[in-house]
Amino acid sequence: VGPCSVAEGLCVTSANFPLNYGNGERCSMTALQPGTIQVEAFYSESSWDSLNVGGSTYSGTWGPQGIELAAGDALSWTSDFSVVGTGWKLCLLIAPPPQASLAWSVVGACRAVDGLCVTSSNFPRNYGNSQRCTVTALRAGMMQVEAFDTEQCCDHLVVGGVTYHGTVGPPQGGALAAGDVLSWWTDGSVTRPGWKLCLSEGG
Repeated sequence: VGPCSVAEGLCVTSANFPLNYGNGERCSMTALQPGTIQVEAFYSESSWDSLNVGGSTYSGTWGPQGIELAAGDALSWTSDFSVVGTGWKLCLLIAPPPQASLAWSVVGACRAVDGLCVTSSNFPRNYGNSQRCTVTALRAGMMQVEAFDTEQCCDHLVVGGVTYHGTVGPPQGGALAAGDVLSWWTDGSVTRPGWKLCLSEGG
């Protein structure tokens, strides 16, 4: 609703994109299906012309990359009456239907994939800000770390009471028992490609 535009079916843009949007604009948008926001472009007057997604406000060159949306989630855009910019283009990446996992039970912003593996959201692209998930092993096995790259200071995976971050993930071949829990959380700023862990079938 308002001067924003739907583009290419799964994308939405500020008015007049890629040319400058106007002053005094207001629009609201609603996701019709779940997915992850992919920011194709974002440039607005910092602090004054802003996009609100899930209660968080984005402006300047900082857009809502990697934010998960549910069907019915709303986004709103406002611009003031002075400086304008080229605006923004957001697309919705649609997740494939969830697979029945042989190894993991997942609650929150992680994904069970390939039957025996689990990843941060949007992997191998960057995960989002302010994400949480809890992963429970459904069977015993040995962990295989396929990839691990998180913000060094502030985005953490906890396995067996030990916190892992940066490029140092859980040890290869670390043993998990059925019922063991992994927890993942990210802060509100820098994101990275994240991680992929698999559970060996021989456990």
